[in-house]
Amino acid sequence: MTSRDLAAVLLRVAGLYLLLQVIAAIPSLFYTVPYLLGAFEAPNSVVDPDMRLEMWRSMTFTIWPPLVYLGVAVWLLRRTSQLAKRLVPGDAGQHGHFTLGQDFQSLAISIVGIALLANTAPRAAHTAADLALAAHFRGTPLLGQYWDRISFGGLLELGTAIFVGLWLSIGARGIAKIIHSLRASNGFSRASGAS
Repeated sequence: MTSRDLAAVLLRVAGLYLLLQVIAAIPSLFYTVPYLLGAFEAPNSVVDPDMRLEMWRSMTFTIWPPLVYLGVAVWLLRRTSQLAKRLVPGDAGQHGHFTLGQDFQSLAISIVGIALLANTAPRAAHTAADLALAAHFRGTPLLGQYWDRISFGGLLELGTAIFVGLWLSIGARGIAKIIHSLRASNGFSRASGAS
């Protein structure tokens, strides 16, 4: 198994993981979407016109994450060989030869970054919608309903997660080179690790 073969296997595992996330979301889709569509059919005297925006928001954030996960999963599964070639460009194609070097480290770091971004995406979109709705309802009693959900700590955590996910995804080769140079130096020798 070459490094490129291992990259292809890991990309397929990531695609299957996202497909499992879609399958896990199907029961909530069957329950939530008909409920929200029924609320849209209610007479206007029952549903506040400003709350229709909230229903659209709820329906959107119930439907879009599984659709995005499905799209990324299909893309990963269909483009596995092309992505593996881009992640491990210097593979010699020697079957049975496998090294756990910088290519493998950069691949693993990239996959961790992609997983972090995938897990952060729904929360980022939800926070963006809360900010947009808070701006839309500025000066009305509904402002607190959206503004109270937003905290500085939550925004800081979200920004940090997005930054780290992008850094891991885009800078994986550089991080792997730093790890390799640290291991090659005397700073991480076995003698210092044993004491």
